[in-house]
Amino acid sequence: MTLKCSDCGKLLSSVEMAEFHGVKSGHENFEETEEEIRQRSPEEIKAALEEMKQKAEAKKKQQEVLEQEEKKKNLKILQKSTYETAEAKRKLQDQARLRELQKMRQQKLEDQEQRKKILAEIEADKKRRSTTASSATKPTSSTEVPEKPPATSSSATATQSTSRAPPSSGRFSVRHQGQVCNLVIPAEQTLRDVAQQVSEKLHVPIPSAFTTTFPRATYKDEAFERPISQLKDIFPSAVLLPSWQ
Repeated sequence: MTLKCSDCGKLLSSVEMAEFHGVKSGHENFEETEEEIRQRSPEEIKAALEEMKQKAEAKKKQQEVLEQEEKKKNLKILQKSTYETAEAKRKLQDQARLRELQKMRQQKLEDQEQRKKILAEIEADKKRRSTTASSATKPTSSTEVPEKPPATSSSATATQSTSRAPPSSGRFSVRHQGQVCNLVIPAEQTLRDVAQQVSEKLHVPIPSAFTTTFPRATYKDEAFERPISQLKDIFPSAVLLPSWQ
């Protein structure tokens, strides 16, 4: 029995072939026919096979071209994504460096301002001492000796002690990560007492060392047990930077 596809006119030798043709082509209209399916000659079969081979090769090449284009497209997308990621990372690093530079610049300005205040305080203290010493040693005129009751030994001793007494306390400006802690510490207390107050005021662990900004020096271990009045480089006032070891 020969079947014919009414949609395209193709002759089919069996129902199975018609079903296969319908699935492959989507055609649905078939009818019986008396037409004979012409047998192909060997040359026609060979030509048909060659045509099928050429079509397959052309389709394969076309598929390879499409795959290459897809690879290039994906590569461009990947390169663009990598570049954008690197650029964003670079911008973040630049912003972090800029913030760090600004922080360092601000810290430097604050240190300079604090140093000026401390130097001004030291200079004012020197002037007060010089004025007190000058007043105590200035001779009175021989022709104009004021009459005053003789001072007792205890009064003279008290006057001399007042004019020559060292400062009774030290003033320290402690700086840590943008925080500033100003302390007034009695002269007889130790640098460890300073560290304890820094811990309480800045809410940090007790520092194990202090560094001065000007002149540059570090105090730790044995220096922590000495009264601050014995630390001449930082007494009576200094800027201290705490550190932990």
